[in-house]
Amino acid sequence: PEYYTQQFEDNKITADEAIMSFIHLGDAKSAWSFYQKLLEDPATDPRSVLNSDSFQSLLELVCVNNGENIPLNTDPFELFLESRKDAPQRTWNRSGPAENLFQSLPEKSNDAFCAMIRGSSKFNDSTRAFDLKDEMQKLGFKLNLKAYNALLRCLSLLKADLPSRMQRFEDLLQNMKKDNVVPCLETFNSMLFFLRISKIDSNTY
Repeated sequence: PEYYTQQFEDNKITADEAIMSFIHLGDAKSAWSFYQKLLEDPATDPRSVLNSDSFQSLLELVCVNNGENIPLNTDPFELFLESRKDAPQRTWNRSGPAENLFQSLPEKSNDAFCAMIRGSSKFNDSTRAFDLKDEMQKLGFKLNLKAYNALLRCLSLLKADLPSRMQRFEDLLQNMKKDNVVPCLETFNSMLFFLRISKIDSNTY
């Protein structure tokens, strides 16, 4: 990791190239440390030396692994499709890199909201995930398929009574239809997961 930092300090690569090198390695801690150094240096402002793609890629990386490092050669985007059982005891860090970066964005994009929803859902913070969903919809943004799947998957963890969770379930399906989001196999698996956990006969819906 020090190699890319030194290359940047020697003006051999740009800040974008340095941080994307960490991201491609799946090295969330080094990527976040480099970003923090940019923040601390009075001569650099991340908003002026990093482009929007770098911000989004960094956000997705720290969302997908909750700010922790993941094994090399693992695609962070594919990890979102894994079952929650892969991290049963881990919870979303509301004061971690993902939340800090998201709050610092001057303009929060549709993709940024969806990344946050997928991250908080993956790490079992259904309340945060649905708060983000409600916030982005108020702003006129639309969820993508992976965000819908994540919400369906974590719905059973929402601290609400069964009728309220069922209403949320039906609202998500209606919103998918309204947004012309075509379900996939993961969508149906997520629906069945929610129905099974809630002990509801899927034949009645």
